[in-house]
Amino acid sequence: MNNIVGIDWDYITKKEAKKRQQRIEKNEPVSTMLFRTTNGFHIKLIYPYDLTVDQNFMIREKYKDCNQRLKYSHMRYKTTGQGHDILFNMKKGRWRKLIG
Repeated sequence: MNNIVGIDWDYITKKEAKKRQQRIEKNEPVSTMLFRTTNGFHIKLIYPYDLTVDQNFMIREKYKDCNQRLKYSHMRYKTTGQGHDILFNMKKGRWRKLIG
């Protein structure tokens, strides 16, 4: 599926994550799923249509995806032609938790 965009927000509060989620839902034709992680939050944006890889990167940049994650995603995609939006469900033995 090319209609899901994952965004990683580290070191922000739940209040800030919810504020960002509301902004996205106001400005984009998406459904969202917000998860708490060890270091912050993940949000999945689910579009009603497929996106190109370039659109995916533009959306992630617009909504403040982790800069390091963006950098690795660009390098992985340039090198392999795939894996441009990997967002882990578990890290360091801890599952992320759906919160909204």
